[in-house]
Amino acid sequence: MFVSTNHKLSKNYPLTTLLIDSYYNRKKLESQADKALTILSKLGIIEIAFITLTKENI
Repeated sequence: MFVSTNHKLSKNYPLTTLLIDSYYNRKKLESQADKALTILSKLGIIEIAFITLTKENI
């Protein structure tokens, strides 16, 4: 799954990489997770995002 936006840090950024990178950088987690969830909610797949985030954190 890829998150594509006009933001230079998020363009074609793999969601799994976002989660892995964010584990080591809390501020990155907060800003990128907010962006990813906003994008996914606009695409109407917010339920999938929550399932993915839950599985990645287990």
